[in-house]
Amino acid sequence: SNDGAPSFAGNRVLTWARADSATSLVTVDVTGGNMHRVRMPLDAREFRLSPDGKWLLYSAGPWQSAKLYVSGPEGGNPRAITDGTVALFNAAWSADGKRIAYTSMDSTRQLQIGVMNADGSAQRIITKFTKDDGSPQWPSWSPDSRTIAVQSGKYSRVQSENTAHIWHMDVASGKATKLAAHDKNYLDETPSFFPDGKRIAFQSDRTGVMHVWVMNVDGTGAKQVTSWKP
Repeated sequence: SNDGAPSFAGNRVLTWARADSATSLVTVDVTGGNMHRVRMPLDAREFRLSPDGKWLLYSAGPWQSAKLYVSGPEGGNPRAITDGTVALFNAAWSADGKRIAYTSMDSTRQLQIGVMNADGSAQRIITKFTKDDGSPQWPSWSPDSRTIAVQSGKYSRVQSENTAHIWHMDVASGKATKLAAHDKNYLDETPSFFPDGKRIAFQSDRTGVMHVWVMNVDGTGAKQVTSWKP
């Protein structure tokens, strides 16, 4: 099976799994009760509940032309909010539920980050990353829905040459700042804001093993917070 990362809204948890040529969407209360399972299209993925728990966002279709869909919280009455002209993925709701951030690929095959209204209107790319900046992915909204954190990495088949940074950007202006910059082959990835908006959690292999780290929103004070050993 291929399990998906969980999504939370209120007291409900959503996750998904792909097995036996089917994709199953599962929602359950945080207490473990009231579980609901529904079969979704096989090519559906990256499910995210809206902050108020009323809508489900996901992508579906071939990677090169993946569309974003919005449905009821249990997967009913889906409707496409993008047309598949350009592949959109890694979609994430803003904290106020009014906008969606996503990853896209421009004409040079460089990844960029865009935002749109929750109904798919007013799409616009907010980054201007070059290959030297890496490929931005996995947008995460701040609690005030004004800024976004992303990971941006340069990856090759030689794992020891890979490197990635966390970037923080203003949605209105597109101004982007690299956080906790380094010149080593470290992978700083998957940012997520704390509820107070003052800190960002991320994963990093700076110590040779991937751990959870925390830093201030300006990139200062980075510290490892997990200590497990493989």
